[in-house]
Parts: sequence; structure tokens; C-alpha cells
Amino acid sequence: MIARWVHGDVMKQPFFLLIAAILCIKAPASTISVVPIFEPLSLQGTDVDEAVSDTGESLQACIASRPMAMSGDFPEALVEVIRSPHLLPSNNPNYKVQEANLLVLCNITIDAEMTPDGLDTRIDVSQLAIPPEVDLTARQILKLAIGALRKTLETYQLPLKKPLNVNLAIVGADDAKSHLRDLASRFTLAPGPAARGSRGFAFASDLIIAFDRPATTRMKSATKDPRPFKRAILKLSGEALREKGSQDNISPEIVDRIAREIKEAVSLGLQLGIVVGGGNFWRGASASARGMDRATADYVGMLATVMNALAIEGALSHHGVECVVQSAIEMKNVAEPFIRRRAERQLADGKVVIFGAGTGNPFFSTDTTAALRASEMGADVILKATQVDGVYDCDPHKNPAANRFESVTFHQCISQRLNVMDTTAFSLCMDNHIPIIVFDLGPHGNLSHALRGQPIGTLVHGE
Repeated sequence: MIARWVHGDVMKQPFFLLIAAILCIKAPASTISVVPIFEPLSLQGTDVDEAVSDTGESLQACIASRPMAMSGDFPEALVEVIRSPHLLPSNNPNYKVQEANLLVLCNITIDAEMTPDGLDTRIDVSQLAIPPEVDLTARQILKLAIGALRKTLETYQLPLKKPLNVNLAIVGADDAKSHLRDLASRFTLAPGPAARGSRGFAFASDLIIAFDRPATTRMKSATKDPRPFKRAILKLSGEALREKGSQDNISPEIVDRIAREIKEAVSLGLQLGIVVGGGNFWRGASASARGMDRATADYVGMLATVMNALAIEGALSHHGVECVVQSAIEMKNVAEPFIRRRAERQLADGKVVIFGAGTGNPFFSTDTTAALRASEMGADVILKATQVDGVYDCDPHKNPAANRFESVTFHQCISQRLNVMDTTAFSLCMDNHIPIIVFDLGPHGNLSHALRGQPIGTLVHGE
């Protein structure tokens, strides 16, 4: 019952039946709430939270939330349930630990009590014992727990009117654990949605339902120009990395220019993900037409996209841009595995995330990958870099009289058979209301203009 509860698997969750029952009967005198409880989770290499590291290393852990039906005293009950045991689904086949909560695994207790001065919270480490399968230090585990505690209480504070003073004590730290004592702290959480915009509440009688919202809210209707935008997915073809007429698969000068223009936009606060094709090395469809098994040919193409992703990563790093490659096919020596929550967090932290290996499945194009990643990341727009300066009513290379659209709707593209993206990708954008800006990557400065939200190319949008 992780945060995915709010994104589509509602009917499959047991506590949904509880919520439905509550809505169907008269609410009791005490308030019953369904709230997201943030918990420190050990994922054994399937996720990363760099914020809890003292030395800068990547930690094999994260903080995640799960909805829980609750009644009783608040916020003490919220604090205590942070330590509750649960099962965590993982996409790592080597992950065998069922009780994923780090506090449970390491025998750390946590409780709280309201006093006239605020909330007194105690983290008891007297019985602390870290099992060998948890590759974290005690200090790192406690910092995860404190982060989970704070996120939970911040969510609790939203509908309230008074600040909440929190006193956090570390108890049971003997001489061997004395290095944990300085993690004790005091802080005040301000109420109201104006202070924190990443959580929301819906009220129904005495029932409070708290739910997660994406950090970036994508426009529900793509009828308006998304510019300026906060989060974007840039779709680059493999050929875009090669100088015209060059024998190189990748032209370093072109990649360097792309990196410099990306740096300029990212420095202004743009959150950017990149999906790159592999056509400068390999085309699966062409190889299939010449007799090669299509699935195998597509897998070769996915590896080509990773090579391009690494080239872009190298150029961005050279210019001081924080970036990471996430691959849909695991190749841990050169790239991180694609994990949606990790990618979202990295984007929010200002890193450029380069998505390699397509969707990880044959028969899907990198255009479809761009549409899929934009949907998963809550992107405001897809920027599709091409070799023409927009969408035309016919091929401008074949017909000099072709007319370019300043803007065009999804339905116009379908009815007039305008080739913006392949059908699967285009349908995904239309269904999820993700506008597309098609522009010419060739002229110097065009990429920078597109990334900064300046008028360029053709806008494809909803009705």
C-alpha cells in the first residue's frame, strides 16, 4: 500500500473498502482519517536518497509513503505508526527482506506525546541492531527516520491553524552510540497550504482523506500554451548528435553545443529529462526488414540509445551540469536502473535525468519512451527536436509550398495525418494532455530558445 494507491490501483487495496464503508454510514464521534504515513524504507539498491548522506555517497534507501486508515489521538499516532511493519514490493529480484521498514529491521522504537509546549518525540536506540542485509550506518538510518517523521508531520499540519513545536530526543544512546546524540533537535512546523504545496486534503464530514500530489502539476487541459514551463522532456533523435555529412556516429562538437545550451536553461531553474534515440548507430526496424528478428533488433537499438545517453552525460558533466543516466535495461556499471520515484526526486533536485534504453521493451519507439516518461514524471511539455522548424501540412523537403502551423490540435494531426510522432506516442500524449513543441535543432540557439520557453516551432495541443 505505497503511494501508488492514489494513482490507479485503488480498488485492489483492502483499506479502500474501509473508506467506502465509512462514506456509506454516519461518521462516529471520533474522527477517522486516511493519511499518508512516511516511513524509512530499506530498498537494498533499488532506490537512492542522497540527502541523508554525511559524506556524499549514494545510500541504498529512501523515504516513501503509504495511505493508512486511522483513528485516535493525533499527531502522536502518526509518529508511532511510522515504525509499523509492512511489505514493500520491489523491482529488484535480489531483494528478499519482507519487513522493509528500517526501524523494524533495526529494532528502533519511536513514540510521541503531546504536551503544553508541543509534541515530544522519542527515538529509542537502546536495542539498536543493524542486520547484515541493511547496508547503512546507524546515523544514516536515524536521519532517514527523522526525515520520515518530519514529512508525516508536515502533511498533518496542512489543515491546522496553529504551529506545531516538535522536540525530537534520541534516547538509549550509550557510549557506543554517543555519535547519535547530536541528531536530537527542535523545530516548528507552520500550518496552512501556503507553507507547503506538495500535499492536499479533501474533507467529507468527519472523514479526512490525505493524498499525495505530484511535485509538478501538469495542466489538465492542453488547450493553452504551456510556456513558460517548469519541467520538460527533451526528445533528441540519435541523428541529432551527428554533424550532417560526418562519418562519425557521434560528433563531439554537436554534443558539446547541446550541453552548453542545456546548461543555460537548467541554470534558470528548468527541470529537464532527456530521451535520446539510437538511429545514428542502429535502426531496429531497418534491420528487421532485412531479416533480423525484430525483438533482437530492437534490443540492439536500445543499447545504442545508452551509448548516446552516456555521450550526453559526459558533455553535461564537462560543463558542470549535474546529471545522471537511467537505463530501462539494467547495466549497473554505466547507468542507474530506471526507477520512477528516484527520477522524480532527481529532477526536483535540479539534476538532468537522461533516460536510456527506451522503454526496455521491443516494438516501442523512443518517441513512445518520451511520451511515457513525460507522463510518469508529470512533465509540462515534450520538446521534440527535429530537422524541420515545426509541423507542416506536407513534407517541406519535397514541397517548397508546404505550410507550417504555428499551433495545431491533436485531432487535426490525426485527421490530416501530420507526422508528429508515431501513433502510440501521439495517443499517449493526447490521452494524458501533454502538449508537444516541435522545433528545428539545427540552428545555433534554437535549443536554448525552446528550453527557455520562448516562441519557436509548432505547438501541438488539445482542443
